[in-house]
Amino acid sequence: MFVTAYPDYALNAFQFGAVDYLLKPVDSDRLAITIERLLAGVMDTQEPVSTMIDCIGISGQIERIPISEILWIESSQNYTQVYLAQSNKPSLCRHTMAAWKGMLPADLYVRLGRSEIIHLARIQAVRWTSRDVTMVSFIGSDNLLQLGRTSALRLKSIVRDAAARKTI
Repeated sequence: MFVTAYPDYALNAFQFGAVDYLLKPVDSDRLAITIERLLAGVMDTQEPVSTMIDCIGISGQIERIPISEILWIESSQNYTQVYLAQSNKPSLCRHTMAAWKGMLPADLYVRLGRSEIIHLARIQAVRWTSRDVTMVSFIGSDNLLQLGRTSALRLKSIVRDAAARKTI
């Protein structure tokens, strides 16, 4: 729901899934109808967790990203790069790593260190090429994630524990 004095942005609001676009001064009857719509939508929701995340790009544009398509996320100075399946170019977003960790399902996504969050179920192969470099490939992507020593050791521990529990 948007409440604003600017009528020019209504179309954009509905493109981003707005339930209603109310102009100031707000009519109380119209507000009541909007609240009923919102409550009905909450009660009708079958899926408790959202399957899409809004990624706010550096230009301020919002990109809707399917959670299941996120392979890994890397920090990049004050931004994050989101690598998606079937995409060769990452999306650059304003979200912090802590914000991503809070938005993603904890059973699928693991933060390996300060710089990486990965989708465990989408890992295709892990190659420990040296003591300091590990390369990770993902299902649905030709891009490779290069991990440093600490992140690689964390991943190795997670994979070993998961294999012991037979969850991956």
